[in-house]
Amino acid sequence: MKTRIICILSLLMAIMPFSSQAQTNIRKAFDKLIQNGDVTLSESHSKEKDTDTGIKQSQSDIYNFTLPARKINLVENILKAFRDDDRLAYSTSSGLTVAGDRNIVLAVGDDSAGGVQVTRPGRNYVYACFLAPEKENPSGNYRYAYAMNWEENSGEINGTLIVTYATTLKYRQSVSSGKSFKILNSGSTIEYTANGHSFMKSWFTTFMGYVQMMSTENRQARQAIAAKIYEHCKNSSDVSAEDKNTARELIKGMISEYNDNVIRQLLNSSLVNLK
Repeated sequence: MKTRIICILSLLMAIMPFSSQAQTNIRKAFDKLIQNGDVTLSESHSKEKDTDTGIKQSQSDIYNFTLPARKINLVENILKAFRDDDRLAYSTSSGLTVAGDRNIVLAVGDDSAGGVQVTRPGRNYVYACFLAPEKENPSGNYRYAYAMNWEENSGEINGTLIVTYATTLKYRQSVSSGKSFKILNSGSTIEYTANGHSFMKSWFTTFMGYVQMMSTENRQARQAIAAKIYEHCKNSSDVSAEDKNTARELIKGMISEYNDNVIRQLLNSSLVNLK
């Protein structure tokens, strides 16, 4: 009887979709570190659901941890889990971040409020993205992302574990490509059109949308967005001095972040446009 039960369970696992099995090892490895008695944690969490359907739309779980160096096996266990779940992921990356490297940010929700930064100078990092299970993701447009960064100094390991739930980059790009913008009132107000509906957005809100889109990993897409920022800054004659000053500081930060000469030139020209 026991053998028969095991066979049935094996068959059920075989016919389950990959998305329901994805990131199982990573989840377990994260829990093992979080629950360890030697870890010091600070954490933050957020979650949003659709008020009508109850379907989850956004989630963020962040754990900043400190461990004694002798517990490096907990970090190594997580790295092994990423390798074990790699075949089920649709996007992965890992490495060592040095000064001047581009920041890697994982989106949360629809990415309208920004995301969670994975990379920090001097730290190793790893992340992977998996499509969410169908019961949470009937539209097929959502994913879970898991990430870790860490460094070892003075006998301690300091790092961060990250879990986010968001729409996929492919879906966000498809939505973005279907949007159009029309400049009204000398650029101080934007008419935003999507799916046949029109909305009014301030100059600065639109500017921030472009800034957030710069986190894409596609080099050509970043250059195209930088060009949009350049054009957008041309239409700033009626923008408040406060918004202009804030936009200038954000652009200066992006100039120092990107090594791409095309992007740097476009952003420098954008500063000139913000007179």
